[in-house]
Amino acid sequence: MSNLLSVFPRVILLAVTLLSPPHTLTGASGGTNFEKPTADTSALAELWQAVGTVATVAPAKSGLVAFQQASFTSKLPSNVSIGNHGISIAWPNKQRVVFRDFNPPLDESKMVNHSYRGMNVLTGLVWITRQRYEDLEQLLTSQASGRVFEVANEPSINRSGTLLFAKQNECFVMTDECPPGFQLWRINKGALKLLKEVRLQNYFVVSGGWISATTVRVETASLQDMMNGKRTADMKRQLFDVTVR
Repeated sequence: MSNLLSVFPRVILLAVTLLSPPHTLTGASGGTNFEKPTADTSALAELWQAVGTVATVAPAKSGLVAFQQASFTSKLPSNVSIGNHGISIAWPNKQRVVFRDFNPPLDESKMVNHSYRGMNVLTGLVWITRQRYEDLEQLLTSQASGRVFEVANEPSINRSGTLLFAKQNECFVMTDECPPGFQLWRINKGALKLLKEVRLQNYFVVSGGWISATTVRVETASLQDMMNGKRTADMKRQLFDVTVR
């Protein structure tokens, strides 16, 4: 990544980028700068190279569409308990997963808190958000796997419950060690297998979601626009369809 993307300019622009009005593919309307990506071949080429052999990439043939993906129900299951010290999940096979909170009174930099986000009935995955000092982690666990998986950002699961998409963690605006891009995961009996961590150099993912069983529509914008201080709503954004092989 170029020298323009040094740590301190990113920190300064963090509020500008993240506090701009939210934009999603399903709800955008009015004065946006969305354009069909036929003119900018550099973004397409970068995506192709970054995705590799796990998927194909093509400019989206249509504009804004509704996502077709499985949801997480926010209703608390009987086997999930939330207490003063964190979240506990008791599986029927007597396994127990505990997410412990930690709030030292004299050092907030070491605090750890957990929030229950929901359960996906199709896959059995339970979604927990872990908040650390200036950091958020998205965690998924299930009875079938007995493991805890961390994904880059809020999970998006296709309707068949076989694939998961997550855009880059927001820490990409602060450090080169947290690259922009997205993750593709395979789901098999409640266990996750990382297919590809797609790392971009000159673009970042604004939003994305499944539009079919194997295709995720990804909305990108230029990192250079972000470094120039543009709000996300004012950036030229482009849509691409990434189809898992």
